[in-house]
Amino acid sequence: MSDGNCTKCSGELEYITEGCCSCHINPPCSYCTDAPLVCVDCGEIDEKLELPKINTTHKPSTPIKYKTMQESFDELPSDKFGFTKGVNTGWGMIVKGYNPDRLTKEEVLSKCGVCKYGSPHFKKFNEIFIFTYSYG
Repeated sequence: MSDGNCTKCSGELEYITEGCCSCHINPPCSYCTDAPLVCVDCGEIDEKLELPKINTTHKPSTPIKYKTMQESFDELPSDKFGFTKGVNTGWGMIVKGYNPDRLTKEEVLSKCGVCKYGSPHFKKFNEIFIFTYSYG
């Protein structure tokens, strides 16, 4: 990679790297950040040239606040069909929603994207429905 001219002979400067880049594991790696600039014509190492400093300090991110299933359910409008899904044990899902139009169980399953082969089990079925199913 070319990066300027030599101060001694005006030849082209290139980064000379030894070893293997590990930026794909932990960027930036010392292979990339510690490589000296060397003139390809005279071999002079340009120590005066300041390499750009790369900010390697990790700033902790703000944790993501996920809504609970109940919080998501509470935000649903009760006057139209809507639902929310959550994990129920390690291999199943729980679905809770509103059914103001009194759809059949098959129609509710279809609108929720659940096929009857997932063994859905309705715990409650009227204007508010709750059912579980497995996807394993």
